[in-house]
Amino acid sequence: MSDGNSSVIVCSVRRERPTARLICFPHGGGAAHAFRSWPDSLPDWLEVLSVNPPGRGARLREPLVNEMGALVEALLPALLPRLDLPFVFFGHSVGALVAFETARRLE
Repeated sequence: MSDGNSSVIVCSVRRERPTARLICFPHGGGAAHAFRSWPDSLPDWLEVLSVNPPGRGARLREPLVNEMGALVEALLPALLPRLDLPFVFFGHSVGALVAFETARRLE
């Protein structure tokens, strides 16, 4: 994941041949590193990707986005290329709302 969106979507453990992806959205104030150990407990066919919202994690210097629609629109360019396999969204707390709104926008 070496494109310009690599700090937006983080893959802590690359799978050789994933057949599905779990895309994780962190809690409010959280970042992608919250899910870094998850691949250790999941099967090799599942690749875990984590979202780094603006102003969090490796994107700390970027301004925060405080409007849901704008946040979803900002995440889509990084997410869309990674939806080439079956995927599921997981969100923790506010991340669940971001995941839901992202799924709605993808409809």
